[in-house]
Amino acid sequence: MNTRSFFQTSLTVVCVMAMMTLPTSCTKDNDDSPVAGPIEYGKSFSYSFEGNTLFYVIDSLSQSATLVAPLYPECPKDSMNRIVAWQGYEQPKGRVTIPEKVKYNGKNYPVTAIGEGAFSLCSEIIGVTLPDGITVIGPQAFDSCDKLKTIDLPGGLLSIGKWAFSDCVSLTAIDFPESLTAIGPNCFYGDVSLTAVTIPSKIKTLSMAAFVNCISLTTVNLPEGLTAIEDYVFSYCYNLSEINLPEGLTAIGNFAFDQCKSLSAIILPESLTTMGHHCFTGAESLTTVTVPGSIQSFGEGVFMDCTGLTNAILNEGLTTIGTFMFANCTNLTSVNLPEGITTIGYAGFWCCRNLKGITFPSTLTTIEDWAFQYAEKIGPDIAIPEGVTSIGKAAFGDCYSMESITLPSTLQSIGKFALSACTKLDDVSFPDHLTHLADQVLHNCTSLTTCHLPSRMEYIDDWLFTNSGITHIDIPEHVTRIGEGAFQKCLSLHELNLPASVTELADSVFTLGTPLESLTLASSVPPSVTETTFETYNTAITVPNGTGDTYRSHDIWGRFVIITEE
Repeated sequence: MNTRSFFQTSLTVVCVMAMMTLPTSCTKDNDDSPVAGPIEYGKSFSYSFEGNTLFYVIDSLSQSATLVAPLYPECPKDSMNRIVAWQGYEQPKGRVTIPEKVKYNGKNYPVTAIGEGAFSLCSEIIGVTLPDGITVIGPQAFDSCDKLKTIDLPGGLLSIGKWAFSDCVSLTAIDFPESLTAIGPNCFYGDVSLTAVTIPSKIKTLSMAAFVNCISLTTVNLPEGLTAIEDYVFSYCYNLSEINLPEGLTAIGNFAFDQCKSLSAIILPESLTTMGHHCFTGAESLTTVTVPGSIQSFGEGVFMDCTGLTNAILNEGLTTIGTFMFANCTNLTSVNLPEGITTIGYAGFWCCRNLKGITFPSTLTTIEDWAFQYAEKIGPDIAIPEGVTSIGKAAFGDCYSMESITLPSTLQSIGKFALSACTKLDDVSFPDHLTHLADQVLHNCTSLTTCHLPSRMEYIDDWLFTNSGITHIDIPEHVTRIGEGAFQKCLSLHELNLPASVTELADSVFTLGTPLESLTLASSVPPSVTETTFETYNTAITVPNGTGDTYRSHDIWGRFVIITEE
């Protein structure tokens, strides 16, 4: 589906309704000369003015005329959802002037509105002058007028409908009158030559996608009193470098400034309460941002891929670092986390490769999945404050500079890969009340030599120490199972003692080169093992007195060459 169709058919939009009611039923009349007889309100008629023949209908209620497309009220559309209501008619050309009044059946009617699709796909228009009486420009009125360079908007204009000037690729400038109260969704979509706009003071909301893909737009002036910037408004305005966000603004919608790659500075007002999904994603020229404490709701990826961002200042009052909030901000070096923050969201600082020291607030309770994964320079020492109860999956995975981490006694859960591939981490202690950790928590921690496991631990999780540098480990007395691959490729592990509580050793526990020379078992009953638990049977096995024969007669334990009793 093309981008235009996506915006027209897939997005839910709230349209600002016109300030007057346009006629909704009529029949087409091609006669240039009005005929005598009773006035048929809503019936279209042609009217020639300054070399162009256009079409109008009369509104019985307001006794005014609306300029319409010749096929009115039908609005046939092409595959790109553009109105093609001029098929079979001679299109207007050059500079078009709309008359202040049109004469019908001997009476003059003021022209007050440009109807839906009135000039859609009129490719020969280069300029338009509208009379002062025009208050409404309807949806798609000048859609895809690709040679239109200028349009003079009247001082009394109140509203411009959705897609009204979309794909007017030659339009370089437009001056909005102060009377204007509404700019419809997608109004200037794809106007690639438009360079600057000043939004008038009566506009309180910028509608969805109003200026999306205006790739030459460099400057936007927003009025005091603007309260909302809806979804996609300036998305893909690659050259937008300057914009003021006024006090009073409360909401920035989803993708509002997505891929504004030249935007170098923004000041977020203290009135702001909502920042939508990816609202500044890809603003790669931003270097510093201050996030006010007034914000109550963050969407996903607010500053994601802002690769030029080096410093983020977060004000007190914030409670959450949103999902993907600073993800892939590869040059972010510092960020303060103020008191009051309780949650660091999913991938909040993912792939912040230059993020160094970080201090966590005492109010923190949750660090979600992938929060700091690939924060390669964070460390060397990380202290997680008391009060944190959850550390998510891969939260500190691949933090290559982290040498130590202090975990709080309040910790209730830790996710898979939480400390995986922290290649400089050499020691870690887990709180004693935990009954298990998670799979692969210390996977690929190649410098890890020692580890304090929880005294209440009930099983060793799968792949827990795989490819780690562990040299010695005390297995707690309550452990019943050694999980799959738990000590696989532990190239510095030469001896291990298993308590009497261990009843099972899963697949691949001591494979891929783990050079285990001595294994002492305290259980008088041989723990269950599989054909793949061990890679070789050269390890010296020590078992309790009086149980040697039991182990020797076991299908798999009996394969070991050396089995001795204590």
